Amino acid sequence: MKKKILTSVLIAFFALLSAFTLIACSASGRADNSAPVYSESGGDALPPQDAEVPGDDTGTESSTVVRKVIFTADVTYEVADVAEAVKLLRSKLDKTDMGEYVASSKEADDYASLTVKVRSERLDEFFEGLNEAGKRTSYGLSSEDISTTYYNIQSLIDSAETELALLEQYKANAKNQEEMNSIIAQIAVVRTRLELYQKQGSALDAKADYATVYVYFNKAYEEAPTPEFGTRAGNVFSGAWKALGKFFQVLAIVIIAVFPFALVFVPVGVGVFFLVKFIKKRKKAKLETETAEKEKE
Repeated sequence: MKKKILTSVLIAFFALLSAFTLIACSASGRADNSAPVYSESGGDALPPQDAEVPGDDTGTESSTVVRKVIFTADVTYEVADVAEAVKLLRSKLDKTDMGEYVASSKEADDYASLTVKVRSERLDEFFEGLNEAGKRTSYGLSSEDISTTYYNIQSLIDSAETELALLEQYKANAKNQEEMNSIIAQIAVVRTRLELYQKQGSALDAKADYATVYVYFNKAYEEAPTPEFGTRAGNVFSGAWKALGKFFQVLAIVIIAVFPFALVFVPVGVGVFFLVKFIKKRKKAKLETETAEKEKE
């Protein structure tokens, strides 16, 4: 009976310890999401990934651990040949055997954008090789320190593993089936929690191990040189003659379009003109005759 009570007390203690640690992890995780450090196009240097992490409150000495930092970079190049630049980028990834890859890409004749996953410790080397593509016009690097969240999760994993080992010992020493079933149920709960912590830790590992790099290639166009005065004058003269020729072409087209209408309406118009003139002349002559007769009377 005392053994069963002791088992229940220890299980409850470890459950409470894991709960408090999880709460602390969530709080520190929110504190980690500070504004990222952004580097202008001036340099490629990465923030240091080794730093001293203070020990616990029991007075243990500080230890040096590897910081967990998520890097995100973006870089733009002006290149002579976009397709060749993309080929160069892929070759820089192919020369490494670290699982680096192109996550997404969009390519055209004069433009390409690629999202690349590169090992964080190889960022400087990757950019140095990529500079062979052409002229770099912009560069940016941001970082997010997730060390606190990561190591809190590692503490949760250690705690769950310790609890699981202790439960396995109690299971081996169980006195009866009822006690055995209770311990088995607790083992299932702890194992589920442990798997969850391990997945969270693996996800953070992947984010910290591989930086996300956004690469943009733009085709470079050379500006045409300013022509000499004689060349410009010749171009203007030639252009004027061409414009004059086009004017006469348009005029000819207009005349051709109007000609059928002129064949019909011009004779009719001329006939109407002379008819009206004739009628007016007769009216004038008649009016003069009547006026002369009245004067004779």
